[in-house]
Amino acid sequence: MIIRNAKSSIAGLALAGGLLASGAADATVYAFDVNNPNGSTGAGDVTYFGAQYATGAEQLSLTSTIAENNGHLANGFWIVISDGPNPKSNYNEYAIFYGDGLTGDLTSYVYNGANSASSWNTPGEFIQTFSNAVSVDTSVAGEVTFDLTIDVSGINAYTPTTPGNNDWDGAQFGEKIGIWYHPVVFSGSGPTYNMDGTLASFSYDKQSWYDTKGKYTTAPEPAMGMLLALGLFGMVAARRRMK
Repeated sequence: MIIRNAKSSIAGLALAGGLLASGAADATVYAFDVNNPNGSTGAGDVTYFGAQYATGAEQLSLTSTIAENNGHLANGFWIVISDGPNPKSNYNEYAIFYGDGLTGDLTSYVYNGANSASSWNTPGEFIQTFSNAVSVDTSVAGEVTFDLTIDVSGINAYTPTTPGNNDWDGAQFGEKIGIWYHPVVFSGSGPTYNMDGTLASFSYDKQSWYDTKGKYTTAPEPAMGMLLALGLFGMVAARRRMK
């Protein structure tokens, strides 16, 4: 069982609510988190990263807190999650998510394996848009926390038009996790979108990153046990925020 910082409990509670709503009380919940991971700090310092995946409900929850660095603080991100390998260079095997902290929208595409954010445009294989999915907390001066909880069943069931390195895994993980996470400071007024919700542009001036592979998650346990634990974390977090 992991005990996360106060802010990260927000995503845990959101995931718990989703599990209850879905009735997936017997789902296995895998969780991973890390404080102050090593990485680039161009768009700020990543001071916390956490992820949870519920197998029965196919729900993915992500949380990250970023601290301002040299006057720069992220207002968006892109991320790829794997079941163990570093997602980078594994093409057409995972989904890539583009998070817009200005609008709250989250857009998913097939990850092309490139060491860049180009997947939305090269080849631009769009999967799904999640409107207002990204919660942005700037209540602490000089920090931003991104939270999201989404149903990724449609992404996991997707079939890329071109086969990848391995079978399509979408956006799920189990006993191990791989992460390719890049917070960014957008150029100008931020991303632009087409009428169908696909990205028309995704330009940025600064970026940070946290890339890792083969990290073990917490031991699986029944979702109901996790719900109780997450509820306790939420109460602790609320008390801390009131002080």
